Parts: sequence; structure tokens; C-alpha cells
Amino acid sequence: MKEKILDAFKQLGFSLIKTDELGYGFSCEGTNLLYIPNSEDEDFLNISVPCVCDGESGRSIPLQELAERVNAMLKYVKAYRLGRTLWLFYERELLSEENLPQIISRMVVRLEAASCFVHYFLVANDNVQANIETGISVLPNEKAI
Repeated sequence: MKEKILDAFKQLGFSLIKTDELGYGFSCEGTNLLYIPNSEDEDFLNISVPCVCDGESGRSIPLQELAERVNAMLKYVKAYRLGRTLWLFYERELLSEENLPQIISRMVVRLEAASCFVHYFLVANDNVQANIETGISVLPNEKAI
């Protein structure tokens, strides 16, 4: 199944780069994402946006509370605090004959939307700007901190 998934990414025009241990990195419209294969269950698809925001300094809302708000407000995409960073995940079990390119494209779109949601939530609450290196850009008329 992993080969079918990799082929579906290729059909969609994504250039996947093998990372050391996590899986395959790729970018979509400025957002960096990871496809994380599950060696114990190849019928399980996991795509994430790593490090949507990092650290706690200067932020009026702790990462754990931000993750809880994302999880309560958004469908499909879930936020988890990993160390001092917030990651977004979309995980899905694959059934036998599904349209993988369609599934992957929908997952990526929802992850991008969730990433924007986190960014706008932080900006609206006067928090530190999200990490630009993860693909979240600064809004017009804003300064990077």
C-alpha cells in the first residue's frame, strides 16, 4: 500500500523528499507537510503539518490550550503538542479500492486550512506570529517578530 500512496502523491505532482526517520516531506503552496508511513499498518494514512507554531514565550495562550481549541473547533484535523511545538495531523484508515489521489488532495487541503486557522487565531489573539519556516506566511501589514 505504501507504494500506491507514494504513486498517488506523484500523480498529484508532489515531490516527496525522504526524511531521516519520520517519512517523506513535501510542500504545497508554501506549507511544509509530512507523509508519515506506518510500518505496522500500511492501510493507515498519516499526513501532518509539523511545527505550526513553537515555544510559549510571548504567547498569551499556552500550546496545550491552543491544541484543545483546534481539536474542539475543527473536523478531521487534530492538533498535538510535541515538545515545545504544535503539530497538525490528519490520520485516516484506507479501505481497499479508494481513490488515493482524491483522498490525499482532500487531506492536504484540510491541513492547509487548519494551519491558516491556527495562524489567524494567534494573530487575532495578539499572540506571537506562527513559525514562518513551517510555511505560514505573515499577513499583509504585519511585521515578523
